[in-house]
Amino acid sequence: MRKIQLIIALAICFSTDLEAQFLVGKVPANVCPGSRVDVPYEFKGVASDMAYTAELSSSTGSFASPVTIGTLYSFASGTIQATMPATASGSGYRIRVYCRRLNRYSTESTPINTSNAPGSIPSIGDYGNASVGSGGNVKVAPLTSPANASWLRMSASANNGFQGQLHVDPMTGIVSVINAKPQGTYQLKVTAVNCKGSASKTFTLTVTIRHAARGNSGRRSHLVTLLLFPAR
Repeated sequence: MRKIQLIIALAICFSTDLEAQFLVGKVPANVCPGSRVDVPYEFKGVASDMAYTAELSSSTGSFASPVTIGTLYSFASGTIQATMPATASGSGYRIRVYCRRLNRYSTESTPINTSNAPGSIPSIGDYGNASVGSGGNVKVAPLTSPANASWLRMSASANNGFQGQLHVDPMTGIVSVINAKPQGTYQLKVTAVNCKGSASKTFTLTVTIRHAARGNSGRRSHLVTLLLFPAR
């Protein structure tokens, strides 16, 4: 009886895996040959220890002879850190993800271009200093938007134990500071990378004490996201 139950359980698990959605996420439209490309995927099925492999098509989008460009061992959805071949040249590349245990392929990505990359290192504008209350959010914009933004990978970092979250929009260069803490003064460094090299800018972020609202009216204080531009 136990043997029969085990067989039925395995059959249900296998059936569920086969019917699960297997989707590749958004990838950059332009990728430098030889550079890293993050490949997010979503597997909506039974969690299992599986190997997920990112495969690259030909420059025309054909998967007749796919090239493996990255692998991730995971229990579910994730992001594969893949590498575009240094010899890649074309505008019709696509990426899909292969699950070896189930012998299943994800959907295919949108087309990726590796040709006509910028001929110089990135150019990004200056940032003005910013201030935000502890636990608050703020967006800091550069004086000018990045050039050739579709080819950029941008990131931000802070020193001295900053514990908030930092995100950069490569199309605008805007730095989003989320849940800034603890109180203190920090140097934030914004870095842009393209096929020819990298460039960076720094600005000062001051995190102040956020005072709680007074009174007994029952009103709650709300955090406000500010968008700051440097003075011209």
